Amino acid sequence: MSAIIPECRDKADSPLPRHFHGRVYLDADILPSAHLRVVSIVVIVSAFLLTLLAFYPLLPDSWLVLLSVSFTEAACGVWCLRATPMRRLRLDHTGWSLAEAAGPLLPVAIESEVKLWGWCAIVGFRYRGGRRVRLVILPDSMAPTEYQRLRVWLVTQAGP
Repeated sequence: MSAIIPECRDKADSPLPRHFHGRVYLDADILPSAHLRVVSIVVIVSAFLLTLLAFYPLLPDSWLVLLSVSFTEAACGVWCLRATPMRRLRLDHTGWSLAEAAGPLLPVAIESEVKLWGWCAIVGFRYRGGRRVRLVILPDSMAPTEYQRLRVWLVTQAGP
């Protein structure tokens, strides 16, 4: 079962939860997910096999079309499987911060909608300059305690 949680603008930039008295609530490295990579590979291989199956009756006449479609699928597959940088996500008394790769922590705000399932969280962030970043966070992307803290904050602090 999924939950789509609209984020209130006044709570999007809110400080730490009321029950937390420390200075840093969440400080986690977000690693590329191995599960997401396996699912991507399965989807890419399935698309390639379905393309071969669809063009098999037409193979002698349309090998060039098959070749171009296969090349396009391979290019999309390479793009989907490209190396994603490690990111660092932090929530402290000043709000949310996000660092790309080994860069500095930059302040961000949560976008207006968060998608949350038991096995995945999709969170959109917006930098002060207006650039948007959408993170797909699976349980194997970060430490279990940090993933649980993120989920707890998203469920308890997000309002209708």
